[in-house]
Amino acid sequence: MALTMRSSVLAISLALLAKAQTEQDFEACDPLDLFDPCIDPMTLGTVTLNFEPLFPEPVDFTWGFALQNNYEYYPGAPDTKVAYWLEYNSTQPPAAEPHDTYMVMVLGGAGGITSGGHNGCDGPLGEECAENFAGFIKEHIAGQANRTDEMLDEALYAFRDEGVPQSIGCAENYFRSFYAVTHYELLDGILAREDGESLDIIQSGNESFPFNTYVHQRTPYGYLINKVAVPVIVRLPSEGDSWRDVENIQVEFGCARSAPVNQPDYLDEESEDVDEEEDTEITDETDSTEDTESTEDTGDSEDSQAPGDQSETEPNSDESTTDEPVTGESSSGELPEEEAGSLSTEYGGNGATGMMWSATLASIAGAIAIARIMS
Repeated sequence: MALTMRSSVLAISLALLAKAQTEQDFEACDPLDLFDPCIDPMTLGTVTLNFEPLFPEPVDFTWGFALQNNYEYYPGAPDTKVAYWLEYNSTQPPAAEPHDTYMVMVLGGAGGITSGGHNGCDGPLGEECAENFAGFIKEHIAGQANRTDEMLDEALYAFRDEGVPQSIGCAENYFRSFYAVTHYELLDGILAREDGESLDIIQSGNESFPFNTYVHQRTPYGYLINKVAVPVIVRLPSEGDSWRDVENIQVEFGCARSAPVNQPDYLDEESEDVDEEEDTEITDETDSTEDTESTEDTGDSEDSQAPGDQSETEPNSDESTTDEPVTGESSSGELPEEEAGSLSTEYGGNGATGMMWSATLASIAGAIAIARIMS
């Protein structure tokens, strides 16, 4: 399966911009700029994870979002910039046997209060789903014909197959939208690479240096404040056939909900007139895009919280069951069709084609991005 590039002019412009990013771009980053990877979050959510031997001490996964009112085209529906990262103090020397570590953040399908075991996931995912999730990832990876750098992506794509989530006690919408780590020195999706002698790893992150940044366009404030982010980290041997044994595959995950904050006065979700949604991902090196179908606004903002009440964007209809990530490209699902105020048009950007407003706004954004590249 190969990811299909979206036709959105906005997504293409952002992809061109993202490919030009280097370490210097982070140093000169403006968190108020929609196109820059850093963020000034209005709220943060954190969960502590244990992932030895790569990290000898617990690490903190953090995610947050900020409303980008300076790019707002519609009252009550601003663009929302989302970012996440890991914070850690130290790493272990590389293992004698080469290993690769992969990481994604799943966001959109689960909501509610984080509680219970499995790093707080028993509450939002349900105890049965949380208990079986890591085992499903391991078995899916070990059962592949060939080892690739997209194994974690492919395992999460498998949750889109009919009946698969229910077979392990999960709601079908939990893992449809995911965002892999991106870094200008490593392939997308790779957190760390051990070759037996040295360790290449993304440096500890923060608001100025997130592991991934993307934009939900025209997204209600209430959509993200009620969501639970699920970081998933997988480490496995990178040489030989030892990765085919589930005992050699390490999986860790957790659940983090951002702390509620007072809704900005200029947002009036009751009066939103939103009929399609766009995600634009800002990556450090590559950007791939997918199309999703248009959805109608129900007229009310839907802030679901119980497991299974939320759904990430329908998995791009055609692509959800036929596409898989390509090395070096980012991958994800989308925001839910069911969400009131959602637009339908991930990883890179969602564009609603055939819509006059989208075409007009995409042209404007494209011109802005091209002007930035030329300057």
